[in-house]
Amino acid sequence: MSQELGVGIVGCGGMGGMHSRACGAIEGVRIVALHDIVPGHAEKLAETTGADVMQSADELIARRDVNVVFVTTPTPSHHEIAIPAIKAGKHVFIEKPLARTLNQAELLLQTAKEATSVVVVGQVVRYMPAYEVLRDAVQDGRWGALLDLRMVRIGAIPDWGDGWFCDEKQSGGAILDLHLHDVDFMAYTLGLPRRLRTRGLHNETGWHHITTLYQYSGFQVEIQGSWHLAEKYPFNPSYLAVFEAGVLELDGTRSGQLLFYPRNGSAFTPEMNELPEGTVEGINVTELGPYLIEVQAFIDAIRRGVKDIRIDISRVYDSLRLVMLEIESVEKDCELEVK
Repeated sequence: MSQELGVGIVGCGGMGGMHSRACGAIEGVRIVALHDIVPGHAEKLAETTGADVMQSADELIARRDVNVVFVTTPTPSHHEIAIPAIKAGKHVFIEKPLARTLNQAELLLQTAKEATSVVVVGQVVRYMPAYEVLRDAVQDGRWGALLDLRMVRIGAIPDWGDGWFCDEKQSGGAILDLHLHDVDFMAYTLGLPRRLRTRGLHNETGWHHITTLYQYSGFQVEIQGSWHLAEKYPFNPSYLAVFEAGVLELDGTRSGQLLFYPRNGSAFTPEMNELPEGTVEGINVTELGPYLIEVQAFIDAIRRGVKDIRIDISRVYDSLRLVMLEIESVEKDCELEVK
């Protein structure tokens, strides 16, 4: 059996609860400490984990039995918690987005590069089976070259998180908190585009409806993200990928089905990795499976002493940089070169 790893969670709301469930399902991992500035949040999670409730993040980080720190707080505080944890020699999981600003992200990236610990960012879409199929098809060419890709991520404005998602200064709005998922997957799968052009709608929550066109060599990608004002609108992560040999489509809201439509013949569901079972309440994605796979990969990397994994901070930084370029594009109403 591997040496036991003690986990501390800073931020005990929806994502803190999700990651506590994932940690609880992994052998040799024990949640030992919790902290949240919102009264009652840490105490409630302690009822199911048996962990100690700490009075501050610093107190949690200082504990010798905490080897791993999960940062699942509102975005502007990520760097304030993660940097001291990294400097203290802890392995750190930062929930996405990496940071609220590029300056904060650069500080985090530099601190992580100077450390020996494993530092990752929770870009969970990289571990979702339907998206793994798309990336694998691009990489191995099973259906020929990718000719066009359209991705959509739409849902109601989040009604969890004590309202901080609706504060643009904290969440960055849908463009940073929601749309980032698909931008990250695009950059992870295809690399950086040559140019981008963003159009969108802005309200008190920030840029809440965004469409960006990315120019690659030989093809283009369009990504739309939106927090709809309709409170009952179902969460819809979808994509349509056009390959030389057919079309791969994920219908994320009505059926949740992934189908490949060949040029000739009937549509079929491609073979996909299976996810562990389990559900969690309190956020828009209730399946534990991809989060468990993501956290398991993080824990495995710690045990193997490997920093360069799928969601390593150095592999995620450019995704935030792209979203910040999109914000510049929509505010200036212009196309921008990606350098």
